Amino acid sequence: WGPRYKGILEDLQTHDLLTVIARQWAEGSRRAARDLAWFEPGRVLTFKYEEFVTDPVAHLERICAHCGLEMTVEMAHAARDWVKPDRQDKWRRFDPQELARVLPEIRDEMDRHGYRVPEEIARAAALSADDTPTDQVLMAGSGSSTVR
Repeated sequence: WGPRYKGILEDLQTHDLLTVIARQWAEGSRRAARDLAWFEPGRVLTFKYEEFVTDPVAHLERICAHCGLEMTVEMAHAARDWVKPDRQDKWRRFDPQELARVLPEIRDEMDRHGYRVPEEIARAAALSADDTPTDQVLMAGSGSSTVR
């Protein structure tokens, strides 16, 4: 399950699993940003997961160099054997309407990391917004007039 945010046990009782997963990802991302902010500049190496799984050996070399370590042949073989590029699209197994429904839970973190909302999810979100009564849209807002 990964890191558990405060209130996850209650959410598991009152919300569907996809909503809890979305909240967990967003909170884990926020927590990582807070924790990493404590380090001095240059101490933290960042890269996107998608980039790592596309070329794990090159990124492992970067990690080793950043830590002052020499990458071994065994490490390169392990990276090739263990890291599977096809895992980066596992989220696509969900229906676009389901993903559109949890978009408010993850949107800010997606934006912060430079992820764009895939077209099929944006379309589903727009369609579901058209079906939502006006009073529900107003109640669901965060008080901000920003439209995304």
